[in-house]
Amino acid sequence: MKSSIIRQVIFITIAATNLALATNYYVRRAGNDQSSGTSWNTAWATVNRVNSSVAIGDTVRFGAGIYLGSRIVPPANNNNPTWTVYACSTFATQNDPNGSQTWLDPIIVSGVEVSGWSVYSGNIYRASWDGGLDPSGANNDIVCVVIDESGALLQPNTNLSGLNESNECYYDPSGHYLYVWLPDGSNPSGHTVWASRSHAMDFCPGTTGRDYVYVVGLDLRMGREGTIFMTYTTDHTTFYHCSMKYMAHTIEVGNGGVIWSVYQNGSQWAAYNSFIACDIGYAVDTRESAGDGSGASIYSHKYVLFDSCTIHDTQSSGIYFKEAYGSNWNTGS
Repeated sequence: MKSSIIRQVIFITIAATNLALATNYYVRRAGNDQSSGTSWNTAWATVNRVNSSVAIGDTVRFGAGIYLGSRIVPPANNNNPTWTVYACSTFATQNDPNGSQTWLDPIIVSGVEVSGWSVYSGNIYRASWDGGLDPSGANNDIVCVVIDESGALLQPNTNLSGLNESNECYYDPSGHYLYVWLPDGSNPSGHTVWASRSHAMDFCPGTTGRDYVYVVGLDLRMGREGTIFMTYTTDHTTFYHCSMKYMAHTIEVGNGGVIWSVYQNGSQWAAYNSFIACDIGYAVDTRESAGDGSGASIYSHKYVLFDSCTIHDTQSSGIYFKEAYGSNWNTGS
């Protein structure tokens, strides 16, 4: 109950701050992108519609449900001190079998469901897949694969020959095939397979700062290199009571993390980004050096706050500050 009250107070406070100059938009699974989006009755249906329409200072309220094939891209801001808000607005709960209640948060998933599996060799199966959302400039063969929505996170490989044991995957960008070997060796057709080559939230398109962004109560899932992908021009963002999960990384440049900020060899640093009461977890990387597969891998940032976060199921560090590229303001667990 206390958590519910806090979330609602923060959401209402920020929304009221933006009210005079901005628009409130609504998104729900049964919505229509051809509608105005300015009420629940005229709500939009997709994150794509949000990205193409939301301006600095607007508030987006997401209804409960799973939004597959989605990547939130905040509007370019350039340090205009006006908050753009992305929030869970249902505050709905459901009863668990044990009698407790859980949030029915909106689940933003950069991945899509892949089907049409056939045996490739032994326990390795493959399916045709176009690669889904693909940020420009990213490495083509990196793929994040999750089995049964919140189950196993497969280890990616950089080539098909490297796929030689269970719990692994590989994506062939030329042939457009996804290869998997499930943990139990079973046929993927009997499971839900999500695959992503993108990010659930992306602050990096172009070099323009995407600043003053507040995210509350969203469940953000799946990313190659990073589920939350930030840049050295990203300032003043706050994630409150969010869940961020499932990151896979393979390349030899950068230390991937569920939260990943790209680096800049220069004097430009991102600043004042906060993660409060967030659940951060599930990261794998083909490499095993320090920082590879972290909960958060922080480059070119200063004054970063992690407060009351839970970080779990990572391959290496919980929070990794890249030496000579980052400085911490305060960290907590």
